[in-house]
Amino acid sequence: MKILRIGTEVNRSSIGRTMENLGKLVQREGWESIIAYGREANNSSSEIIKIGDNLSLYNHVLQTRLFDKHGFASYYATKSFLNKLDKIKPSLVHLHDIHGYYINIELLFQYLSTNNIPVVWTFHDCWAYTGHCAHYTEAGCDKWLRHCESCPLKKSYPKSILIDRSFKNFESKRKLFTSLENLTIVSVSDWLKSEIEKSFMNKYSIITIYNGIDVN
Repeated sequence: MKILRIGTEVNRSSIGRTMENLGKLVQREGWESIIAYGREANNSSSEIIKIGDNLSLYNHVLQTRLFDKHGFASYYATKSFLNKLDKIKPSLVHLHDIHGYYINIELLFQYLSTNNIPVVWTFHDCWAYTGHCAHYTEAGCDKWLRHCESCPLKKSYPKSILIDRSFKNFESKRKLFTSLENLTIVSVSDWLKSEIEKSFMNKYSIITIYNGIDVN
C-alpha cells in the first residue's frame, strides 16, 4: 500500500512534524510512505517530492496579493506533480494544509475525483470552507455559513491588497471539495469539528483526532 501525504513542509513546523510521524507509523505497518510538499523540508524517513520551485511560489504569492487567487495558481507546478502521481499510483492520499502558495486546488481535486482515489483530509484550520481566510473568529464573521463575500479579512493571510475574490473562491471551493466520492475529514479539535459540520463539507464523515505529543 502506498500512502501519499500532501502538505506545505516536511519534518518542520507543527504540521510538517505531524506528517513525518505519520509517515513513520505507515512504514511500521510495512506500507510505503511518500510526502509531497511545497515549501521547505528537513530530512525525512519518507520519500519526499517537491511541488514546484521558487518561481512558481513567487507567482502564486503575486496572484494572491493582487487577485485573491490563493489556491488557484501554480498551474504548471501542479500539472508536473500530478504526472508523477500517475506513476506512483497512491492507494490513498492524505491531505493536510493545501494552502501555502504551492498547489492548484482545481487541478488537484479534478485529478482525485477523476481517478476516484480515497482521500483523508486533516483540517488544521478553517481555510477549506471559507472564501478567503484561514480563521474567522478574530473578525466575528459567520458569512461562511451562507456564502462568503466582501471579506473583512481580505488583508489577512492569505493577504490580498487589491481584489476581493471571496465570493468566487467560496463557489469554487464548494464545487471542488464536495466532488469527491470517498473522503473522510479529520479535525484536530472538537471545536473545529463542530464548525465543519455547519459548513458545505458536512456531507462527509468527520472525526476528531487530536494532534499527538511525546508524553516522555
